[in-house]
Amino acid sequence: MRKVKYCLEHLPFYDQQRIEQHLEDMAAQGWILEKIGPCLWKYRRATPQTLRFAVTYCADASVYDSQPTEKEQTLEEFCAAGGWHLMARWGQIQIFAADAPDAVPLETDAQTWVWNIQTAMQATQLPFYYKFAAFFGISLLLSLYHNLRANPIDALSSYFSLAEPFAILLLLLGLCGEILAYYSWQKRAFTAAQQGAFCPVRQNRRITRVFYWSGIVLLLGSFCRMYGMKLTMAVLLIVGALLLTQSVALWAGKKRGHSREANRRAVETAAVGTALLCLALVLALYPQPEGGDAYRSADGKAWVRQTGSSQGFAADDIYQTWGVETQDTEDLFYTRTVALKQPIWYCFCRDALLKNKSQPMNSAVDQWKPDDTALWGAQEVYRGYQKDGTALCQYLVCYPKQLIRVTAHKPVSDEKMAAFAQTLACEQP
Repeated sequence: MRKVKYCLEHLPFYDQQRIEQHLEDMAAQGWILEKIGPCLWKYRRATPQTLRFAVTYCADASVYDSQPTEKEQTLEEFCAAGGWHLMARWGQIQIFAADAPDAVPLETDAQTWVWNIQTAMQATQLPFYYKFAAFFGISLLLSLYHNLRANPIDALSSYFSLAEPFAILLLLLGLCGEILAYYSWQKRAFTAAQQGAFCPVRQNRRITRVFYWSGIVLLLGSFCRMYGMKLTMAVLLIVGALLLTQSVALWAGKKRGHSREANRRAVETAAVGTALLCLALVLALYPQPEGGDAYRSADGKAWVRQTGSSQGFAADDIYQTWGVETQDTEDLFYTRTVALKQPIWYCFCRDALLKNKSQPMNSAVDQWKPDDTALWGAQEVYRGYQKDGTALCQYLVCYPKQLIRVTAHKPVSDEKMAAFAQTLACEQP
């Protein structure tokens, strides 16, 4: 039978009554609180007992303090005189327990109580919420810009690109829900405190939990589907390493009795150093492709085709993409085909291919102009030009069911181009 249990407790520090009730229920089950953190709480097995818990807040305390401050020591002595003994502390939050059910309440002044909670939240959870909300908000805007404007076809052909904005949005909604719930309670609490009353927290955390877990599962699932289990596990290990190094740095600083600012700098340095080290390891160990994009047959003759279909959720209903490398003894063409599954996507995909500047094929193209369709037997044909009017050997050939981007790696004769165009036309479904 295990004697120690660690639990992920998703409880806001300002929800005093819920924390107290939760700890009393755990004590009745035989688990006594021993240590708390931002999310992970440690319990130790004991005889099931009835305890009364009280949560209070010390405004001048910090999670980076190596030793309790003078006010914390004074608070602990005051509580001990009233029959309360300290169970755990983390930053401003202080948790006490009493054996007597009629122990004197620790909080008697509502206005001081609300002010202490506000100070504690501003120093602990609110900065965390703000930083991550800003991070997820910027990530969402960048993801939408990349997916819908910069590179829409590749985005719609990728599981991860499709799921990423929805996952980020769910996480952002969860964080915004936490922030709005706190400020809503704070407003009601200040109003009640002016009348000498304590305002309980009325927040249904099931909704935010659904947002959080749905976003995490969707993000990890799509990332794993796109990049594989090994890379997903590597990312999770990196996140775990970041959290572990910060905890170790803080523990070492406290053990040596460093000051608050010294411990803060140590934690920040450990986080940055671990992130840079993990990035260097990923860059060093991640396999790099060899040989470029050229694919050759064993005898150097005939057409050589390399196919890789898309993995998008919408691929079965919208389109597929793949690359084809063709080579004979003199010339080399590269084509990328967008196979339309539904006719309604024809204009969307055509315009996306003409506007997209992020693809290597379009890097030298300044403008596209209509070209002869008879040579290709196509519905529409566009040829790329530079600013000075120089024609490039880059084409967008539009068939009813396929849009094909063609790049000649070097100038080719009209006969070779006509033969290649005829080959593409004959392959049309």
